[in-house]
Amino acid sequence: AEELLASALQLYNGWRRLCAESKDQHQECQVVPEGGRRPFTCGNGPSWRYERFPCLPHHAFDHNIDRATGLGSHSDADADAIVAMIVLLVHHDGLGLAWWHPMGQWAYDSCKAFVHYNTVASASGDQRMIRTGACQRGWSCSDPTMFAPAHYRVMRQFMIDFSSLFGAEPQKGAANAVPS
Repeated sequence: AEELLASALQLYNGWRRLCAESKDQHQECQVVPEGGRRPFTCGNGPSWRYERFPCLPHHAFDHNIDRATGLGSHSDADADAIVAMIVLLVHHDGLGLAWWHPMGQWAYDSCKAFVHYNTVASASGDQRMIRTGACQRGWSCSDPTMFAPAHYRVMRQFMIDFSSLFGAEPQKGAANAVPS
């Protein structure tokens, strides 16, 4: 179990690195504004005081992970990574582990970014369609292989269950203490 947890945390740290490396690479959609403010970015803390990154990394990098070779995210990979974080978080909820709160904030912000960048509303506004990646396709060219309803239900429930912990925008200048 410890070996599996260590591997899962390594995958999470790798995902975060891909997101960080995506920030300064060509971005057509997930542009991190000056000062890197929320609501659709991820970082090392929930506040504007921390550096922010795209939550959904480019889909391909060179072997050194220095340069993106495939621009834009892929919604299926994004959904899988977000749900993996959520499963890990829910399983370890309440154990007071050092990695839990930062990962929880990253997962929560990633859920918001996913809905914002990886879905598009219908003309009537009463339906949403998954895009094949951040700011790609949508209603004009749907791809049924990208639909994974269970992923979205998991993300929705996580956001409902943990909104009081991760959903509030910190007050400017307020201390960002990690809840105990």
